[in-house]
Amino acid sequence: MKEQEIKILQAKDADLKHILFVDKAAFGSDEKANLTASLIKDHSAQPVISFLLLTITTL
Repeated sequence: MKEQEIKILQAKDADLKHILFVDKAAFGSDEKANLTASLIKDHSAQPVISFLLLTITTL
């Protein structure tokens, strides 16, 4: 029987490449991914908290 675990974590700088990959896959272009990257890197927009949702499936 498969079990699923869902975790919500605060995104870190090292997660940016994964976030941008999901944006590109979801929207089909770099336009939204570039906007996301700009917003995340914009220090005038601080404080910002970005979250990641991970779904882990185990057998």
